[in-house]
Amino acid sequence: MGLKTEVDQILNQSLHMAYRPPEAGLAIAAHNIFLLTGGPAWVKGFLAYADTATGAASTFQVTACGVIMENAAVACNLLIGEMAVWPLHGANVGDVIVPNVAVTPYPPLATELLGMAGGIMISPGAAAGDLFVLTVGAAIAAGFTSFFVYYYKMRPETLISPV
Repeated sequence: MGLKTEVDQILNQSLHMAYRPPEAGLAIAAHNIFLLTGGPAWVKGFLAYADTATGAASTFQVTACGVIMENAAVACNLLIGEMAVWPLHGANVGDVIVPNVAVTPYPPLATELLGMAGGIMISPGAAAGDLFVLTVGAAIAAGFTSFFVYYYKMRPETLISPV
């Protein structure tokens, strides 16, 4: 194998990150925030970072290509610099957003013991669409929030990009 092939293979097998810069207060609605193209991905993490405070009434729910990432919209009161982490699957009552990883270590030991930190597989062309959809249930009045997706490509063409 040539050097270019080796380098390409290493890059394709690496953990990738998609970043969506913050925007002014998200209204109560569904927002397309990321797009999956080129092939399937193994999503290992989805997080929000509060560039400014979100407000006590802010609620978020996320689906990735139709896969619900938590069991219900959860109040996500974040102060400046705090992060929220999604559990990536919404089957169980306890699968809720961890609203402040600064004071709540993530993933919790129970999640690790139950083997639930493995991530989710998503694929473009699914009946539910190719988008990560953030539904805001209570307005983020003046907050700016950045979003991140950590993932492995399942094909070289796979890409998750901000919308």
